[in-house]
Amino acid sequence: MIIEQTKYELLPVGEYTATIVDIQPEDGMYGPQLKFTFLIDEGDFEGNTLSMWTSVKFNPKSKLYGLTKAAFNSPIPSNYNLDTKDLLDRQVRLVVVIKAKDDGTEFNKIDTVRPYHAEQKNDYDQESPSLFPKRSS
Repeated sequence: MIIEQTKYELLPVGEYTATIVDIQPEDGMYGPQLKFTFLIDEGDFEGNTLSMWTSVKFNPKSKLYGLTKAAFNSPIPSNYNLDTKDLLDRQVRLVVVIKAKDDGTEFNKIDTVRPYHAEQKNDYDQESPSLFPKRSS
């Protein structure tokens, strides 16, 4: 059996427009996590993907809450409970940095997820009758 070596393209430090294309639950070292996959939408690196992990905690101090707020480009109502499907296909801006492992190998890390603004494109390409869909109990 021949296994092809995976090639990894290191993106330069910068800010990239991306779409949330996948969210998967995973077991992490510190408990349950969500793995977000983002697809770069434009520029020289269009088509590349980046991943980011968050805890499943959803409160104003959590990374997941900040990512959700950026994806909705809006404050989150106090009575809103997150359904991760609401985040799929939403555009955001990713602030990407380069980090190094102990062995010196460099990799990209999403440092910050920012809202996608209308000045950069059409803010509501997201087709949703309501920014925060109502959930039945």
